[in-house]
Amino acid sequence: MPKVEVSGRVFRGMSESAVREPSVGLIAHLLDAVEDVVYAIDADGRSAFWNETLEETTGYSGAEIADMPPEQFLPPAQREATPGLGEAIEALGDGTVVLDLLTKNGETIPHEVRGRTVADPETGERYRVAIARDVRDRRARQRELERYETIVETVSDGVYTLDEDLRFSFVNEGLCELLGRERDAVLGMPVTDLFAFDDDRRAAAELRRRVTEGDVDVGTIAGTGRRPDGSIFEAEARYHLNPAPVDGEYRGSVGVVRDVTARNRKERRLERQRDELETLERINRILLETTRDLVQTADREVVERTICGGLTDADPYEFAWTIERAVDGDRVRPRTAPEGVGALDGLAAVVDAEEGLAARARRTAEVQVRTAGDPGWERWARVAEEYGFGAVAAVPLHHEGTVYGTLLIHSARETAFGERERTGFAVLGRTVGFVINALRTHELLFSDTVDELELRVADTDAALVELATALDCELRLDGCVAAGQEWLAYVDVDGAPVADVVAAATERPGVERARAISASDGSERIELVYADPSLFHTVDHAGAAVTSAVAGPTDARLVVETPVDADVRDVVEPIRRDFPAVALLARREVDRAAATADGLNGGLAGLTDRQRQVLEVAYRAGYFDWPRDSTAAEVAESLDIASATLHGHLRKAEAGVLEALFDRG
Repeated sequence: MPKVEVSGRVFRGMSESAVREPSVGLIAHLLDAVEDVVYAIDADGRSAFWNETLEETTGYSGAEIADMPPEQFLPPAQREATPGLGEAIEALGDGTVVLDLLTKNGETIPHEVRGRTVADPETGERYRVAIARDVRDRRARQRELERYETIVETVSDGVYTLDEDLRFSFVNEGLCELLGRERDAVLGMPVTDLFAFDDDRRAAAELRRRVTEGDVDVGTIAGTGRRPDGSIFEAEARYHLNPAPVDGEYRGSVGVVRDVTARNRKERRLERQRDELETLERINRILLETTRDLVQTADREVVERTICGGLTDADPYEFAWTIERAVDGDRVRPRTAPEGVGALDGLAAVVDAEEGLAARARRTAEVQVRTAGDPGWERWARVAEEYGFGAVAAVPLHHEGTVYGTLLIHSARETAFGERERTGFAVLGRTVGFVINALRTHELLFSDTVDELELRVADTDAALVELATALDCELRLDGCVAAGQEWLAYVDVDGAPVADVVAAATERPGVERARAISASDGSERIELVYADPSLFHTVDHAGAAVTSAVAGPTDARLVVETPVDADVRDVVEPIRRDFPAVALLARREVDRAAATADGLNGGLAGLTDRQRQVLEVAYRAGYFDWPRDSTAAEVAESLDIASATLHGHLRKAEAGVLEALFDRG
């Protein structure tokens, strides 16, 4: 087959005249200018034509290429899998194949090959012509794209693109999981369908306007979405516009969405904890101020004003006030009303309804919380809107089963009262209840005027009733004294041997000890040591004091003293909880004798509680009688203290009383 060279190019199978036609030479030069490899194989399977790109790519010279079999351009693995390079080119038709071009130095360069079989118009010789394009950059870009696709599909954040109609045109798996939808269901969906609230839709539209007009480069929007199952999630999205030649029009965007539900919950939890810590600190401060006011004044209103003022000054709370039941017991009345709130009678009626907040707090002696959004409380929601609060806490002011009133705290936030705050308010309620109890006890001890309540007790759980019933006798209380966690009662016995009463008393679970006292006046007397709870304990913690009691075979009649402003129900109900068979027979206001008041204020007011207890027990036990009804050792045993301790307390108490009597100046 003839071989003709033109401008350094080899043409096989062509006549010299045909090759040297100007048009053919021009074509040869044009092919040399092509960046792709152009290569032709003749019918004998030899290299018939190639352009300079093949030589530059492979490093072979034209002479080397002319003598090389075409298959030498393929690496061994592809050479074995290909029947022949010419046959492979012919088989392509209009298709393409990627083959590695083996260079002279052994490097393999991937090329995308397109081939075709053509015939020489003069000789009819057939040639297999291939054009091969270097695809190294394309493969690198493809690998990079695949890496990006892998990253996009594996990140937990949602990645998306929107078209100009605000519909999803691409979403990754992370976004599908966040939305709770399959990919096919998300593609084509308007992005606005994901917002759960209209406020978020309006905010997103305004931000998109600003981004489109160029006010901001990157849009950041936070909102709440709703999944098909109804669950809510919180998300934060950042996006920027797709490039487009026309400004002022939305042209699609690409963005990233992050699920911030857990983060926001954590931030809200931390915020609540900060608020709760501030509240606890405020409650502790109020407790200290309450204790200080107790020392400085014996006025309950001062204590309550201190509490309400301290809470009202706090940011989370709108106002605070206290209520108590009226004397008739059928309604409540405000005690400490906040300034600038207006009349609270209507609000008091709501909070103290049968299932109202204050009624429940008083009944359970536990902090109760209600919010305006609680279901089934439409009346409550209307009142909350009228007075401008979202939540209210009712704190019972109680001590040892007696509730003296209710502290109501209002906040604009529905989430204002967390678990820690409730715990702090519970401590506050118990502390204030203790303070009120102490104030009432002080008033009871040193007031010139008191209320006397006459009670009938038919409950056999009361020790005096049980003993009188069992022995068919009469027991008359001569006095009772609180001694720590125990109560000492001194009882005169009529109608039964003292030894039998002592023996029966010691068998009763509530009696710790019992002993007979040989009274100097000839009466039969016993000393009973009660453990809590007892009738005396219950009456004392109801804010009253037992002054006399007579028990017979069927019941007992008690007379107790209470402060004149005490609610009778607050006294009777705690007693009735422990002893159900209690009935109120009479209530009367009495004036104490001037000598009694002077004696208390003068002789006993300066004694400590322990000195007063020891002095009264010694007196009731007949220690000061002559001959003595009880020895110092017996009195000390009754009080469970050493004899030396007893004498020390007695000497100090006697000195205090004598000083008050003889040194009045």
